[in-house]
Amino acid sequence: MKNVFCKAPWVSLQYGSLLMHGGVTPCCEWTGAAFKGSLNEYMSGEWLANVKNIMSDTSVTSHREYVNRSCENCINLDNLGITSKRQQLQEFEIHDGIQLVDYRPDNICNLKCRMCFPGNSSMIAKEQNHSFEILDTSDIYQFDFSTVTSLSIVGGEPSISKEVDTFLQWLIDNGRSEYIVLKVTTNATNANANWIDKLKKFPKCHTVISLDGTNEIYEYIRTNANWDSIVKNIKSYEFENNVITYQITGSMYNMPVIERWIDWFADKDNVTLYPVEGRKSLMLSALPDNIRFEKMKFLESIDNNLARDAYTILNDTRFNRNHLDWFIEYTHALDNLRNTDITKLDPVFKKIMEII
Repeated sequence: MKNVFCKAPWVSLQYGSLLMHGGVTPCCEWTGAAFKGSLNEYMSGEWLANVKNIMSDTSVTSHREYVNRSCENCINLDNLGITSKRQQLQEFEIHDGIQLVDYRPDNICNLKCRMCFPGNSSMIAKEQNHSFEILDTSDIYQFDFSTVTSLSIVGGEPSISKEVDTFLQWLIDNGRSEYIVLKVTTNATNANANWIDKLKKFPKCHTVISLDGTNEIYEYIRTNANWDSIVKNIKSYEFENNVITYQITGSMYNMPVIERWIDWFADKDNVTLYPVEGRKSLMLSALPDNIRFEKMKFLESIDNNLARDAYTILNDTRFNRNHLDWFIEYTHALDNLRNTDITKLDPVFKKIMEII
């Protein structure tokens, strides 16, 4: 087993309000159980102390199994040669306390992305008639931010969340914005003046724009989105002291047609491609080998980091017939529900959906 020691339990935390995925965890990539108490109880209690003890000695079999289960996302990315959260945290010093906070106050969202879940989208929760018990995260206002240098706000869609708006204003009014780097992950469907003005109040801002393709491909994946509006809104994020990066979730909906959208990202700096997580029906292991090889051949002719990452992900993938069956079933169900038809997007999807 590779060394999977991670500094997350000492230097970062993620805090969310929805019971299904809510509570406190060492980081946003944590796939183990979450702590369901208050922030104060988390910081001073046995739960975090136990995680630190486990992480400090993975030579113990039970510890190793716990880390493999809870840190699965980073371990998978490390194996692919893609920079994981664990690697990103290596630059932080343990003795400096909590320096990164990831806060997710709600799941308010205006899109129904096909790789998403009710816990991350109120629109999907409504579509599936899914309700949640909401955890009270108001104690975030009593948290000691004195050592925090980076704050991530994730949704849902943070730009339309009243909770996010109130929290950002509190940070600004209390002088926290002066020394914290604000990182927001957005679908870029909203660029209203109030939202952009709040971002500008932070001397250093990092906007992560989630895109999974362009034009019809993008609109199919992210139900309710309009590509032309997205392109227009992105310009509003191009303000001083804001660093824009792009994040792509590689799935069965965009990788089979990567030749139709990769060129748009050719002149973009800091584009990161992550394989889809959580939905086996959308994992690239559902992609038949003949199509996978075809896409890899296409990517060989492109000389940029995005193409290389895409090639690596496809090359590391092994076909699983069960996953293909789940993809077909899941896609048919969503197409019937949303009155869409994936086979009209591109001939490759007709081939995939009709494989016997």
